Amino acid sequence: MKIGFDLDHTLFNYTISMRKALDSHEKYSKLSFSSKAELKQNMCDLLGPRAWTEFQGILYCDFLEFVFIDPFAIKLIQLIKAKGHHFVIVSHKTTRPISGGDCLLRTASDSKLKREFSLGGIPYTSSLPVKYYDSLSQKISAIQELEFDFFIDDLPEVIESLKGKVNTLIHFDENIEESKSMKDYLAFKSWFDIHDFFAKDNVL
Repeated sequence: MKIGFDLDHTLFNYTISMRKALDSHEKYSKLSFSSKAELKQNMCDLLGPRAWTEFQGILYCDFLEFVFIDPFAIKLIQLIKAKGHHFVIVSHKTTRPISGGDCLLRTASDSKLKREFSLGGIPYTSSLPVKYYDSLSQKISAIQELEFDFFIDDLPEVIESLKGKVNTLIHFDENIEESKSMKDYLAFKSWFDIHDFFAKDNVL
């Protein structure tokens, strides 16, 4: 069995990083948020559509140290490995940011993953189970080609594009009131609920 994970804002939690990035720049002082989607919309409305791209560059280069992986996501990966299954991380991430920051994004993410995996007791080889793609369309095509049994992502457009093309899609959405089963996918509001789905219901 093969389980796929999106990286940014799914496996990687940027809540603290986003707050610190907003506090570090005066032009962001009027912005507040309860979710990534809300922050993106508010930022584009106030500062223009390019502002979000710039903010992402700042966030991913300068505030990655504050990113963390939820303990229940770590527990799920441990469970997958203990059951003899495979997990792969598939990410839409360019080599460098388009604007806002200057760093090697994939190298920085790999370093953060290794640290989080080490803290969580997850063994890894020199080659992490992560695949990066320059565009969202390339990522979506890759997910289809990799033939996952499950794929977890926070973006509605990814879920929509993969309906009927992945055995079980899981939409990670912290803004919904409760986890639920939809017509073409499952929607979960927390990693606790996702872990519970795989562990308690003996899905693996």
